[in-house]
Amino acid sequence: MSPRQIKLFIVITLIFCNIGCDQATKHVIGASIDKTKTTSVVGDLFVLKYAENTGAFLSLGSALPARAKPVFMVALPLVMMLALLVMVVHGYVVTGAMPGVSMFAFCCILGGGLGNMYDRLTNNGMVVDFMNFGIGSLRTGILNFADLSITLGVVTVLAAQALQGRALRSQSQLHAAPDK
Repeated sequence: MSPRQIKLFIVITLIFCNIGCDQATKHVIGASIDKTKTTSVVGDLFVLKYAENTGAFLSLGSALPARAKPVFMVALPLVMMLALLVMVVHGYVVTGAMPGVSMFAFCCILGGGLGNMYDRLTNNGMVVDFMNFGIGSLRTGILNFADLSITLGVVTVLAAQALQGRALRSQSQLHAAPDK
């Protein structure tokens, strides 16, 4: 295999691992928990509660009119994911300009997005959510593996950008320091 083929294989594998984990966890949860009850996994810190979400993350967009949902919940996200996939393949596979950490982060975002999109396309526009984290009344919304994957990707991109910006500032300050 050529280096490009190996890189493409890595990208495809990361995306499909995210989709597979998302779909597997949704299947196991759907088949094994009482969908009407909250199940404690780690005390109140981590609980399982089955929900079907017609919106995006944290039910954003669930109140959209029925005619708008295919545009905002399917078409627009698919276009965005296609653009992100092209960016990853071009930046990481073709030119090699994209760092591996960015490729990993974007693959998490793509895999999570595609996992939820699969749900939306095969489950009457709904996404299965089932995880809830928190302490007392301070809680997350109900989410799924795909949401965690997307969040990991976004946090990784932001952290990498922050570290890169910090390194560039340090480097420019070093070069700007007067000679003694």
